[in-house]
Amino acid sequence: MTASLIRAELFGIAVAFNGRSSSALFAHGFKILFKHYFITENMKEAGENMS
Repeated sequence: MTASLIRAELFGIAVAFNGRSSSALFAHGFKILFKHYFITENMKEAGENMS
């Protein structure tokens, strides 16, 4: 997963939640996205260390 793809995901979630204007939903989505991002980054680093 590339950084640009993650940015596109972030933007998409921001746009999707903007219509609802629910801060709780937005915070929840943001938390999931950040968890997903950090897991992806850690896996990328692990893969580089193994090679």
